[in-house]
Amino acid sequence: MFDVTKPAQDCAAFIEIRRIAEWVGDGKPVTSKGVLRPADLRRASAETGIPVPERFRSAGDIPHWNRLWTAALAVGAISLEGGVVKAGPPMEVTPSLWLRALAAALSANFEDEDPVEALADGHAALTALAAGEPARSRALPVEILIEFGAVTKRRQLTDLGRWALGELARGATVSADPHVEPGRICQLKVTLTGMGSWRRVLIHSDATLGDLHRVIQVVMRWDDEHLHGFTVGNRQYGSPGYDMNDEEEITVGEAFTRTRKRLGYTYDFGDDWRHDIELEQVLDVDPSLTYPVCVAGRGEVPVEDTQFRVIRFDQDDINRRLSGAVAEPEESPFDAVIETVVTHGWYEDEVEAFAEALETELDLPAEAIANGEPVKVLEFGRGDWLRPPFAVCRRASENIELDLADIRFPPETAAAWLHAAYRHYLGLEPFPAEPHPDWSWPES
Repeated sequence: MFDVTKPAQDCAAFIEIRRIAEWVGDGKPVTSKGVLRPADLRRASAETGIPVPERFRSAGDIPHWNRLWTAALAVGAISLEGGVVKAGPPMEVTPSLWLRALAAALSANFEDEDPVEALADGHAALTALAAGEPARSRALPVEILIEFGAVTKRRQLTDLGRWALGELARGATVSADPHVEPGRICQLKVTLTGMGSWRRVLIHSDATLGDLHRVIQVVMRWDDEHLHGFTVGNRQYGSPGYDMNDEEEITVGEAFTRTRKRLGYTYDFGDDWRHDIELEQVLDVDPSLTYPVCVAGRGEVPVEDTQFRVIRFDQDDINRRLSGAVAEPEESPFDAVIETVVTHGWYEDEVEAFAEALETELDLPAEAIANGEPVKVLEFGRGDWLRPPFAVCRRASENIELDLADIRFPPETAAAWLHAAYRHYLGLEPFPAEPHPDWSWPES
């Protein structure tokens, strides 16, 4: 049988992979997405001879370079450590390693498809080309097979291509190449897209995606009353029975690979709360910690199924919830006010009920402060789904519209106490107000 080791070693793709590894050397900085910065990529192109376009936004936007980079990571020619990429140990290119690199290049071409599935597309293309037919497998660029020495520029299979076709026909495949081995700790940054709020958590690599779902519910303060799903490459994982793969059958460590450092998570397919999950680093187990644990965070998160209401980041509360030791929250002095407002409000929306209560309480026009300047509140507006209630105010010689939450009333008034309850309800720090515990909805 023809020995395909040398053709595998000498194919154009591996020649360029070795050039990349040599250029990377002891370390080069990378972006948060694990690719070279544009300026560094231009230098790499000049020194390796691997061309890049004159204009580009990111290395990920250059198909040829992205395929090589992904393949180099998959075979260990380079590795990512934090914000740095380093060259791996000298590698011996075997036919099986070549097949792994080809699978990685194909998965990069199909935008993070699982390498096993991507290789099936490569098999279909090789089969078509062997039969003298066009490679119709999802518009597979034949240049990938040419780069890897499986096909000539005249679109004929080489000895290496025929070997690959025979191996794939016999069921040969590659593993998904988990990046995180069992028994380690994954440091994940979970970001709620569109709001910029994020939480950093530590979780065992052996935990399932179902376990991670439950952690996200806690750190983002969701109520787990809606459907959810993870996006891992081109696969969807969630609760079984909802046309998704079972999230309990894949671990966190298995979901991340050498080339995949990000997962997607969507909660509530109606409101479509999307989260980006980034693997920041892999750590050893710390016996002094109880996992999972939240170690940092920033930003407010919305209260589920409400308008404008948010919850501020509270690391201690999150970790109490993660540990299962959640004490009953202390009763707020505003709770009675909030209950009265939302119970007696004429409007279906709870937030609008506060505007109604203030309008009933005040004799308009009313003196107030907004952004440090005196104003007269003339009337209240109810807002809509995209806008909270507002106040029409007279400032100097003009009328302006201000968010109701930004208005300050004299601290000794019942209006100030009512407004403080409103800000508390929104998750904001109340403005100064003297308690009026006997406040109740005025009789009409």
